[in-house]
Amino acid sequence: MRAILAALQVQGVSSRATEADLTRILVHHLREMGVRLLILDEAQHLTDSETGRFAYVTADWFKSLANSGIALVIAGTPEAALAYSLNEQLERRSMGSQKLSSFEWDGGDEGSHWITLLRGLLTKVPLDDASYLLCGDVPHRLHLATGGYLGRLVDFLSLVIMEAGKRGAYVVDRELLMAVEERRRNFQNPDWLNVFALVSLEGYEPPSRDTTRKTRIRKGKRRPRQQDIEHPEAA
Repeated sequence: MRAILAALQVQGVSSRATEADLTRILVHHLREMGVRLLILDEAQHLTDSETGRFAYVTADWFKSLANSGIALVIAGTPEAALAYSLNEQLERRSMGSQKLSSFEWDGGDEGSHWITLLRGLLTKVPLDDASYLLCGDVPHRLHLATGGYLGRLVDFLSLVIMEAGKRGAYVVDRELLMAVEERRRNFQNPDWLNVFALVSLEGYEPPSRDTTRKTRIRKGKRRPRQQDIEHPEAA
């Protein structure tokens, strides 16, 4: 919440301000600025990736914002949906949810959606030989690494640029992609493999998580425990 206030250039907020205080300040300034719609992207980061616990109080905060008359859009990966599904009052106030699917791997033909998307993004990669990302099975490896999600692909390419700058490299090659993927390693997935280090993709199947376990809510304080939620990172 303080990050939002800082982005709005709100000054003089006490370091001792409570969550209720910060909410009142935020709503006041949003109304003063004539804001009618607040979009919270990457809302999955409200989930503690280390413990798997979801801050249930955040869902109540969303409800408070919704009660203020400001329309709220919560966007993110499937974990973000916890804020919506685990608070019945918030869900009743909502107009519903929309799931945007990832790009499917359609064989990597010249006119495929994934290749077209990748070719468009490469114009923003300021490195020599960026066309390497379109060579051979590299597009397929990129799809496996990102799950076919546009946001993850953009993040990956951003890391490619940063890693190249760190190394003083000017070209894109397999070694660079391997290093970037290693930085993105999912330590919580024991089946994780660096897809850029594989000799061949023949017979390779991306690991998947066990999604049979459900999120449980403990009695007392309603703080759900995220046991396992289907997530594109599994790809």
